[in-house]
Amino acid sequence: MYKVEQAPASRYATWRSYLGRLQSPAAFLEPTWLDVLGQAYPCEPALFIVQDDDERIHGGALVYHHTQRHRMLYSTPFGVRAEDSGATKALLKALSDHALRHGIAACDLTSGSAPIDANTARHWTRTSFMLELEADPQAFWSALPSKARNTIRKAQKQALEIEFGPENLSAWYRVYADQCLAKRLTIHNERYFELLLERFGGDAVLITASQEGRVIAGMVFLIASPYAHYLFNASRPEALPMGVNSLLMQEFADMARERGVARIDLGESREGSGVYEFKKKQIGGDEFAMHHFDVFAQPRPARPSLNERLHYAARYVWPLLPPVAKRHNLRELKALHRLI
Repeated sequence: MYKVEQAPASRYATWRSYLGRLQSPAAFLEPTWLDVLGQAYPCEPALFIVQDDDERIHGGALVYHHTQRHRMLYSTPFGVRAEDSGATKALLKALSDHALRHGIAACDLTSGSAPIDANTARHWTRTSFMLELEADPQAFWSALPSKARNTIRKAQKQALEIEFGPENLSAWYRVYADQCLAKRLTIHNERYFELLLERFGGDAVLITASQEGRVIAGMVFLIASPYAHYLFNASRPEALPMGVNSLLMQEFADMARERGVARIDLGESREGSGVYEFKKKQIGGDEFAMHHFDVFAQPRPARPSLNERLHYAARYVWPLLPPVAKRHNLRELKALHRLI
């Protein structure tokens, strides 16, 4: 018999012990995310733990919803785990009840590369990539696509300074915000990145490339050996033809290998997009399916709130606004579909 509880802080140590025994990625089941998400956004994150009558843990989930626009319940990537059908059934029932209590109409939950065993939930998959790190750096280099090796050599000839650490966060964030505005992408606030680097400490890594003292590109990773997760990338337009992103990935791979990382999860990307092509051709990651599901068999219709209608309207007027207004005044009006 299984029971599910929304875990209080007093259970975090027990939950972390369980995570330490897993062979699958567990970074996004780390309770630290509760603190990062809860302080960076008006959202309600929650950790659910599945256990038997002897209080042995058989799975769990880390989920969140936006408290002002809460018609969707999300999980973190790889954020739902259940060891058998009984644990799955109990966990899905708890997540469904949680969604109903908060007036949530639909869910986007993911069990990562392992499909969830549930006939009652709607399922779909998205494309992700995994980059295997060879123990021998030379073997890893030789295994890269020839295009990737040529791009890295090209970048190495530039006068670039590669740095690890949070010192360049503010400079990189300006690059990130400009890139998101140009591509009309969701912009995370700077506080989110500050909390990410602060709360996860050395496991959250910002690597940047500077030219003549000016940051032109950077990437953010999260390490939970033997995995590392590629979270964010942003670069100035002039950095792309220089091959800086490929060089940053190579530099991080060398550092991660020394930390005991065996593979880098390159994350989801839309098939055919520039990011997809970068991961597939410039890095050489292997494709795999990320399994998503909704605890409701069918979406539950709900009338959009006034706040949601304003957000939708903002999308139409966005191209008409001057850059200054986009950067400083309406950043938070962009629809926030995912916090991770």
